[in-house]
Amino acid sequence: NCIKNRGDVLFRLGDNAAARQAYDAAEALYQKVGDDLGRANCIKNRGDVLFRLGDNAAARQAYDAAEALYQKIGDDLGRANCIKNRGDVLFRLGDNAAARQAYDEAEALYQKVGDDLGRANCISSRGNLLFRLGEIAAARQAYDEAEALYQKVGDDLGRANCLSDRGRVLARMGEWKQGLAEVIAALPLSKRVEARLNTALILNDYLTILAEDAPEGELGRLAEHLDAVPDLAAMLTTHETSRSAFVRLAAAAARRLPGEAAVGVIGSMAVRLPENHQELLRPALLAARVRAGTLGASLPAEPDEVRRAVRLVLGEAKGEPGAQPRARKR
Repeated sequence: NCIKNRGDVLFRLGDNAAARQAYDAAEALYQKVGDDLGRANCIKNRGDVLFRLGDNAAARQAYDAAEALYQKIGDDLGRANCIKNRGDVLFRLGDNAAARQAYDEAEALYQKVGDDLGRANCISSRGNLLFRLGEIAAARQAYDEAEALYQKVGDDLGRANCLSDRGRVLARMGEWKQGLAEVIAALPLSKRVEARLNTALILNDYLTILAEDAPEGELGRLAEHLDAVPDLAAMLTTHETSRSAFVRLAAAAARRLPGEAAVGVIGSMAVRLPENHQELLRPALLAARVRAGTLGASLPAEPDEVRRAVRLVLGEAKGEPGAQPRARKR
C-alpha cells in the first residue's frame, strides 16, 4: 500500500517514470499476496500514467485489464473509473460513438453506487464530445448538469472546467461576451486548487474565443480584453500551451484586421511575452505587414521556415494555425 501511495504522490508531482515504477513494484507485491483489488488499482493508475504520456494503446490495455479485475471482485466503482477513462482514450482517438457509449455506461455505474463526482465527470466529458460533434445546445445542457453536481460535491476544479467549457459553447452560439465572462470566472477556481495545467487550458479557451468567435472589431481592442486576465504575463511565461494559443490569436489578428491595425495590435501583444519568446509572434507581424503593403510577400531576407510560417498565418499553406483543435481538460 505504501509503494502504491508513493506512486500516487509522484504522479501528482508529474514524475511519470517514478510513478510507473512504483505502481509496477506495488502490483508485484499485491500479486504475491493475492490481492486483486490492490493489483487492479495499480494497473488502473499505470493506465493514467500511460494516458498522460500519450500512449493510448497501452493505456486502453491497462484500463481493460484493471476493469476485468474489478469485475472479478464485484467493485462497480473501480469498473466505472476504468470505463470512464477508456472513454477518454477513445475520445482522444476520435472514436466518438465508442467514447459516448463508454461515458454513458460509466455514468450508469456511478449512479448505481451513488458517486456524484464520477457522474459529473462523465456528463462533462459527454459535453466535450457533443461540442466536438457540433451539438452545441446539448453540450451546454451537459455542462450545466455537470456543474451543478460539481457544486454539490464541492469540486472547484470540476466547476472551473465546466464554466470554461460553457464559455466556449456560449461563444459558439454568438454570446461571445458572456463566454469570455464565464472563462474569466473559471480562472480563480482553477488557481484555488493549484491546477496549473488546467489553468493554462482555461486561458487557452479565453484566447481561442477571442481568435475564433469575437467580432473582428474586438480584435482591435485586444489590449482591453487581455488586461482582464489576472496574471497573464506569468501564465505566458510558465505555460507553453498558453504561448501557443497566444500565437494563434496573433495570427487571427493578422488575418482578420486591416493590415496597419494588425501591425499595431500584434506589436502590443509581443511585449506581454517574455523577451526570449517575443520572436514567436514574428510570423504574424510579418504577415500583417505584408497585408498592409509595407513588406513584399516574397520575404527574401527571411529563412525558409519563417516564410512558410507567414504563409500559414495568411492561410496560403496547409496547417493554418487557427484550425488547430483545443486540448481537453482532464
